Amino acid sequence: MGTGLRIEPDECAYLMKRLTECLTDVLRVAESRGGRLPAPSPLEPEAERVLEDKTPEATS
Repeated sequence: MGTGLRIEPDECAYLMKRLTECLTDVLRVAESRGGRLPAPSPLEPEAERVLEDKTPEATS
């Protein structure tokens, strides 16, 4: 990367393993919390706005 810091292969492997563990934990927590959120009711005005934002023409 050009930072001037040298890192040994075993240090790099250790860092990659720890980063993978951390990201796995983040994904687990996000999925757990997201699974506990109630599904929006299509009759509520807020849900209509969210659904409109996800339409293809809204992203163009």
